[in-house]
Amino acid sequence: MPHAHTKYIIEARTPDGKLDLTGEQPEEVFGMRAIHGITIHEIADVVQRRCPELPLSLLAGDEILTWAAHIDSRFKTRIKTW
Repeated sequence: MPHAHTKYIIEARTPDGKLDLTGEQPEEVFGMRAIHGITIHEIADVVQRRCPELPLSLLAGDEILTWAAHIDSRFKTRIKTW
């Protein structure tokens, strides 16, 4: 698992990788942290609140980049580069 201080960016993307500005946006779900950088703990907290039916084991693995997609399949996560 990455370092706890690693930050991530969450974007809504189309299947071909273009930004998708239709529908709910990540910053509406995760706050401005989705744009400026969010930690794995913050992502997990939001996903647990929005998708309480998800087994916690899904948020315990190393598939961090897929967690936000449980809320919306357009949500793509990447490591923030400084």
